[in-house]
Amino acid sequence: MRAKLPKRRPDGSFCIEMQLSIVTNDSTVLATRMNGWIDAWVLANRYWECPMAKSVGGVFDFYDEFIWPPYCVVGNAGSVSIKVEGRPGAGKWWKDWILSRMMRDLIAMFKEVQRPVLEEFRYCLEEQSPEPELEEIKRVSMDNL
Repeated sequence: MRAKLPKRRPDGSFCIEMQLSIVTNDSTVLATRMNGWIDAWVLANRYWECPMAKSVGGVFDFYDEFIWPPYCVVGNAGSVSIKVEGRPGAGKWWKDWILSRMMRDLIAMFKEVQRPVLEEFRYCLEEQSPEPELEEIKRVSMDNL
């Protein structure tokens, strides 16, 4: 049986982490640049006019699904990870926001991101430590982005 994504916390919120393949001499600088770009992307794309959003007046609001903008953290050598924190009660649209919209634009903006783009797709476990443990749920390729 496939895991239901994402795994929810007791309050209904969730955290996922996407590890990206990159080529750069300085992952920290790249993560900083990506964080600035993601913040600007969320500001510019906060409202999404979508025919499937009839129940909310035809417009989705990013902050109805997410606690704050996704953010980059430096991963293993040759990777950065993007963490996404979803609100309790967030619907099924988080994947469209992140995978179909934001990631497509991020890949176009940053030539350092390599294919296959997404090395790992994980959810964050709840142990509160400086480096939370992560449990891999599946590996995916985003070659179609």
